[in-house]
Amino acid sequence: MPRKNTAAGKQYQTEYLRRVRASVLAYLGNKCSNKMCRWLNLDGTLGCSDLHCLQIDHVKSDGAKDRAAYSQNQIYRRILSGKFDDCYQLLCANCNWRKVHENREFRHVA
Repeated sequence: MPRKNTAAGKQYQTEYLRRVRASVLAYLGNKCSNKMCRWLNLDGTLGCSDLHCLQIDHVKSDGAKDRAAYSQNQIYRRILSGKFDDCYQLLCANCNWRKVHENREFRHVA
């Protein structure tokens, strides 16, 4: 494994996180978990399955606390451990944005 501060090290880290994210998306179902998602896939099914549009969402809207306490890799590992299945879900960008607005999960600027 290359050193972190070299170009090769940064490339390795990027590829590693990409592989782990793919594993997390697969673990969470590779599809938007919102039952009301109206995204129409190419195969005619409803519920977004475009991996570029899927986002990991904190069910209880406590993402800021999580991001302050854990790195991206640590959050991925927590999800893959299976101990936090009730804390995370997969939503497409549209459904995640709707959830933010409907639940008034806006970031407050001090």
